[in-house]
Amino acid sequence: MITVIVTFFKIVKEVFKTIYKVTLLIVIAGALTTGLDYTRVSSGDKPMFNVKFYNNKTKKQTFQGVFYKATRKVRNDPNEPLTESSNIKFKLLNKYDVKVPTEYKNTTIDYAIETKEVENCQEQSKLYYANENIKVYTYCIESFQVTADNKKEELISALKENPDLIDEIDSKMGFTGIHYNGTTQMYMSRDDEYTNNGLAMFKCNNNGITDIYLGPRNMQMQPDFCTYKNDDFKFIYKVEELEHQKVEQVETFWEDQENYYQFSETKSDFVIIKVPAIRGRQEQTIQLKYALYNGIVTIDELKEKGLEFNTVSKTANTTNETTNNTTQESNS
Repeated sequence: MITVIVTFFKIVKEVFKTIYKVTLLIVIAGALTTGLDYTRVSSGDKPMFNVKFYNNKTKKQTFQGVFYKATRKVRNDPNEPLTESSNIKFKLLNKYDVKVPTEYKNTTIDYAIETKEVENCQEQSKLYYANENIKVYTYCIESFQVTADNKKEELISALKENPDLIDEIDSKMGFTGIHYNGTTQMYMSRDDEYTNNGLAMFKCNNNGITDIYLGPRNMQMQPDFCTYKNDDFKFIYKVEELEHQKVEQVETFWEDQENYYQFSETKSDFVIIKVPAIRGRQEQTIQLKYALYNGIVTIDELKEKGLEFNTVSKTANTTNETTNNTTQESNS
C-alpha cells in the first residue's frame, strides 16, 4: 500500500513538473510574441502572432495574441496596411492600454520606383506578373523599375524574388476611395518621394477577382479592368516529372533549326506541364511534347521553369561529320 502511495505521489509530482514547464514555455513565448508584435504595431506594421477577427458592420479588426489584444478601425478592406487605418489600440492582457502612434508619417522609404509612361496611351492593360495568389497588371507604363539597396532592376524581377513587394508598394500609397462600381479600391502615391512620375493603383474585389492594376497618377478605370481574364498560364504552370522506371538511354525530345534537345534518359512521356486549380479553374495537365509541338510553351520557357536537358548543336555535329568524311577520304 505504501509503495502504491509513493508511486502515486511521484506521478503527481511529474505531472506538476510537466505542467510547470509547459506553462513557463507559454509565458515566455507569449511575452516574446507580445513584445515583437507591439514593436511591429509601433512601426506601422501589422502584428503577426495572433488570431484575426473582422466585423463588417463596425469595420473593426481585432488581432488577438496570447497576452494582448490589438484593434484598429479599417478604412475599407481588412487587408489594407496598418498605415491606412485609424483608432489603433494595443492592450496588454486585453485590459491595460499601451500607447501606440496614431500616425506613421515618418515611415522609412527604403526603395524608389522609376516608371516610363506611354505617351498618348490608347492601349489596354497588360498582365505584368502573376503567381497563385495575385495578378498584377500595368497600364500605359512602358517600363517599371525598382531601386533598393543600391540595386536597380525591373519590377517583375523583384516580384519574382519577393512577391510581398507589392504589399510594400501598397503601404506607401494613400487610399483615395472606392470606385463608383462599388468594389474597386483606389490608391495614389502620396508624393514623389519614392516615385519619379507618381503612381496609381486599383485593387479589384469583385466576384473573386482580386487583380491589381498599376499605372500613371492620372490613371482612370478602363473597361477591361477588374474583368475575368484567363491569361496567367505562362506565369503559374509548373514542370513536373511523374514516377517511372528509369531507362538510361539518351532521348531527343525536341529539336529546332539549330539544336537537338535531349534527356540523358528516356522520360519525355512522363514529363508534364501542370496548371494548378486556382481562380475558379480546374487543375490541368499537358504532356511535355504535346505542349511543345502545339506552341503552348517554348524550350526557353521550359528552361527558365527549371527543366533540365542537354543542348546539342546541329552545326557542331555537321562539322564533325564533314571533318570525319574528309579524313577518311584522305586516308583512302
